[in-house]
Amino acid sequence: NGMTLFFSRKERISLSIEFEAGTKRTNSKWSTFLDVSRVMPTKSVLSVDEVDGPKRFELAYNVTLCSSIFSRTRVITFYPRYQIVNLLSGGLVVAQECALRSETHIPSQSWVPFHWENSSFPSKIRLKFDEQENTHENKWSSGCIYLDKIGITALRMPLTNKSKPLIIQAETRLATKRQDCAIMVVIWSSIEKSNPLYLMKNNSPFTVLCFQPTNNTQQDATLESRELSELFGKFFNFDCGQGMKFVDNDDSDSKEFIWTVSPGESIGFGWDDPEVAHALRWTCSNASNFLLHGENHSVSDIEVDTIGHISTVKLQQGDYSGRSSGMEQRVTCEIKADKSTKVILFDLKQTNLNESGVSESPSSGDTEVAAVSFQVHIPGLTISMIDNVSDSRPGREILLVSSDGWSIFFSQTREAYHEFEFKLSTFQIDNFIHAAEHPVLLHSPLVTEPFLHLSLVRRLQDNNDTHDISYIALRILEIDICFDRKTAETIAQFISPLHKAQEDQ
Repeated sequence: NGMTLFFSRKERISLSIEFEAGTKRTNSKWSTFLDVSRVMPTKSVLSVDEVDGPKRFELAYNVTLCSSIFSRTRVITFYPRYQIVNLLSGGLVVAQECALRSETHIPSQSWVPFHWENSSFPSKIRLKFDEQENTHENKWSSGCIYLDKIGITALRMPLTNKSKPLIIQAETRLATKRQDCAIMVVIWSSIEKSNPLYLMKNNSPFTVLCFQPTNNTQQDATLESRELSELFGKFFNFDCGQGMKFVDNDDSDSKEFIWTVSPGESIGFGWDDPEVAHALRWTCSNASNFLLHGENHSVSDIEVDTIGHISTVKLQQGDYSGRSSGMEQRVTCEIKADKSTKVILFDLKQTNLNESGVSESPSSGDTEVAAVSFQVHIPGLTISMIDNVSDSRPGREILLVSSDGWSIFFSQTREAYHEFEFKLSTFQIDNFIHAAEHPVLLHSPLVTEPFLHLSLVRRLQDNNDTHDISYIALRILEIDICFDRKTAETIAQFISPLHKAQEDQ
């Protein structure tokens, strides 16, 4: 629907929204005046509140020009600020935090606009599966998704039928110009074959147990071993290989969900609460003897979002069957990157013990990275461009590229990091083209700081297809560019034979 505005000298408008409140239709408050006198191709945001009520409607609008002969007409388009897209195979229900009774149903492979039920509540939503499409009762997710924070997260959806937990990924992103909203929230199922956000992989011969510490357990980082024993103890009483893949204790008093990863298993992972610190507290089945006897080093914490972070759990001395073998066994958890997936990798490490019980040397599987560094300094570099393509006239210098203060530094540390730094002090291009308006095409003013400065730190990965960039910074100072048509034509004529030769090849 639309309307036409005539003779609006002030070129400002206000709007109100008509909606259903119970059994009657009512209008919201009027918005502040919107200036539509100039074109605004990017979307701006506005909000209107319910009269004598908590509901809030958030909208976006832009002002564009019609095409062709109607270019003097401005089109004012209003959109919902938020759109939630459901790419799951089943229906989804969303609701604002603290207002779970006001549900919004989203059918599979569709989208709906979303508005706030109460403007005083947090701007985040909870999710659950549509009960009309499932035979069992579903619960709301333990964690929330912020609609005002751009980013992506993985969330575990609680199920009451004790089946394999479903991990969903939710991305909050800015909408494009062609999409009819300002912020789009896309929700889809996390599948191992399609580069999930998180993946847990167990290469050790033991079953691994882990959970995300809640606010209560995080406040006390040194829990008593008796409390840890009570938390993990009931999950040690099973044999590996019985198909007990996951343990869901959502119905118990404890809020922790215990993940179990069998030897050789690889499963997708999602957070119970993305707002809590992204960490895991974990142990393994062979460490239960230490745990039950009061040794806290059989339980460890790992920061999942820190690539390269490693934590260790100590095991009993002996082989897998418990017989003494003069080897100290430890299960390590390391965070690695595989393309866009953060892999939580559990593996077994063994160390030889001498007669006094002290570890001698790491196993042959542990490799040490060689440390190396080099630095290159170039006082200056000059390149002259000669135009001699024509046989009828002698060659003539058209451009002179001069630069000073080149500095290149590269190092590889024993901690498996690559450090790279590049500096360029000054840069200038002199213009010698005949009849050119400006004698200098490009110029960086002389200052004490380098004109171009690039720093980069990369962590080495086992997978060569993955690049873990821990730090990157690029700084370019002020630069003057003077260009004219004569210079552009001369440069185009100089480059055209190169394009022609490339096309012939």
